[in-house]
Amino acid sequence: MDSIQGSPKPKSTIKVPSALMKEPIVQEMLKEISIYNIKVNANGMLEIPKENAMKVVDLLQHYTHIFEATDYDESYPRSPILCAFEEAYNFYSLRRQIEEEILYLEEKESLTDYNDPDNHHIVDPCLRTILDPNCAIIIEKLICVHYKDFAVGIMNNDYKALKELYGIDFKKAPSPMQAFIQFRDTYPNAFILSTGEAQFVPDFYILPVEGNPDEIQFINTSYSEEYQNMQFVWDFGDGHTSKEENPIHKFDNEEFTVELSIMANEGVISKKTFKGSKSTCFAGFITETAADNPNKIHFFAGRSYTTNMPFDRIVSYHWNFGDGQTLTTSSSYAEHTYSSALSYNVTLTITTEMGCSNKTTAIVTLLNASTGCEEKDDGEVFVNYEYSGQKYRIKSVLNVKNNYPFYRITATTVHYKILKNGNKVEAKTPVKGFGVRFKGEVNGCTTPRAVDQPWEKEKKKSRETIGYGFGTKIEIARRSMASYYYIQSKSSYWEEGVVLHNK
Repeated sequence: MDSIQGSPKPKSTIKVPSALMKEPIVQEMLKEISIYNIKVNANGMLEIPKENAMKVVDLLQHYTHIFEATDYDESYPRSPILCAFEEAYNFYSLRRQIEEEILYLEEKESLTDYNDPDNHHIVDPCLRTILDPNCAIIIEKLICVHYKDFAVGIMNNDYKALKELYGIDFKKAPSPMQAFIQFRDTYPNAFILSTGEAQFVPDFYILPVEGNPDEIQFINTSYSEEYQNMQFVWDFGDGHTSKEENPIHKFDNEEFTVELSIMANEGVISKKTFKGSKSTCFAGFITETAADNPNKIHFFAGRSYTTNMPFDRIVSYHWNFGDGQTLTTSSSYAEHTYSSALSYNVTLTITTEMGCSNKTTAIVTLLNASTGCEEKDDGEVFVNYEYSGQKYRIKSVLNVKNNYPFYRITATTVHYKILKNGNKVEAKTPVKGFGVRFKGEVNGCTTPRAVDQPWEKEKKKSRETIGYGFGTKIEIARRSMASYYYIQSKSSYWEEGVVLHNK
């Protein structure tokens, strides 16, 4: 097995007392969670069966709420249930790393809103607890790495590909999606995790075999989020078949029809049929929204190709952007800024030097278009107040996580005391009844549903999280979902909110 870490697992600076591990609630939690077949592999990554991933997160949250409502020993570390889970499985998690960085900055009295390690794109502390510091976890044999705006899946425990993925700085890349496409050209078993139902995608492209124009090389780029170590069956339409992953086949006729089937224990789970010829060309493109302008779209046609290479090449890419604007260029890259946030039918037509032409059309929907649903949104709000001469700050964060297999809404509120130097430390509230709540409409964007009722506890605390896992893609209704944080105490009341999609 390839190693993905250059050094052993970091030694944790957080000490978990044996008394915590002997607490009845902790023992009950560990006993219940033991049935979920969790293990930590040699690379320090947690492995969980797919059907148990959301259950583990929900269970950790459940026992966190139960435990923190008790009068537990104040010497225990923050988030005692989560610490106990990490200790029991000897797992150095993303949550543990963030907490250690926070404690270090608090000790130096240098924690600010700007350097706070808690400002992480993974908001839910229970989800942080099952991810490693690289935001990775293994679901079945699928490695899942969760970045801020997307998540990557790598099939069949390919640690070599994972190591290369960690070497990509997506934050500095001019186009994160283009950087990923270049990576996937080398590692076709990697793909973007879905924001909907689990994907089973048979896919391939073809190349001519140099020196033998009658032979075609099939490059398999199929992927699946639930079935690993997939089997492939190729039917070349001439009485011949193959079970190779990337076969080469000689065709007697100019035109041919090829069918690729993905096979699993359940039989055939998906198929793709391709009709082509030895001298065919194929148009294809993907899109990415610009980071600085939701109406600006990047178009990548790098997967367009001709099977007659090296004798033929694409010389023209003609784009019809669906809004009356067109562009013809010799480059496989284009960009276009739309004047209105709508959905558009975009057509790409390619032409080769030898006269082959092919076109494809896809619907491109701008992120802020009024399509009825929005896949995700995030919000953050701060509230400052003073109590008995001491200044405090409350941070509330709303996050919608919409990547396989974690479809989850999370609201986290953290309470800080402001130091004399203007910096902050996490601190319990001076009054009781601290909590958060949020409501919304989910379930297909039509059915109103109360996401939560007020979570009010008599115990003073510094942090509260409410999370809901849905097991499938979360859809949020535009102009009908208002998700507010209500930060409450017994002596006073603040109402600050994050309103989603009410633009």
